[in-house]
Amino acid sequence: MNEGIPNFARPPIGQTEEEKIAEREVLAKARFDEQFEHPENVILENGDTFFIYDLVPEKMTSETPIIFCPGIMGDPYNGKETVRVLYNQGRRVLWPDAPHGIQSSVKKDIEHADMEEAELKKSAAILKTIELKNFDKVDIIAHSEGGINATYSATL
Repeated sequence: MNEGIPNFARPPIGQTEEEKIAEREVLAKARFDEQFEHPENVILENGDTFFIYDLVPEKMTSETPIIFCPGIMGDPYNGKETVRVLYNQGRRVLWPDAPHGIQSSVKKDIEHADMEEAELKKSAAILKTIELKNFDKVDIIAHSEGGINATYSATL
């Protein structure tokens, strides 16, 4: 089949570079999908529950994880492809999925009088995720109401 082609001009035995890249992409997609389909189910002492989607790429480009905070209608499946892009860029992405939030330890007092109970509960889920994962700092990507929740979280 390769007769008449000098050895130095023949393709190397095994995978081509393009095949290696394609294989890495398939493996990265499978790894992402496996992590995405199995979020951590967090059950708190008070009975509140929520899920944490913790998507960790094989090779991270930053030690600082991203917390993804969606708007009111956002759920992990709506944002899956956006999160996949960040993951493929080597970023660890966490999505605390608590559409109604969890019980907040912050009491509505004079300092927090302008904060709505619903946003406090959603902010509590963000803060609990950071606490459970032992993060010292995180990057936040937020959309719409998620920006309010992330801002509240930063001030609590």
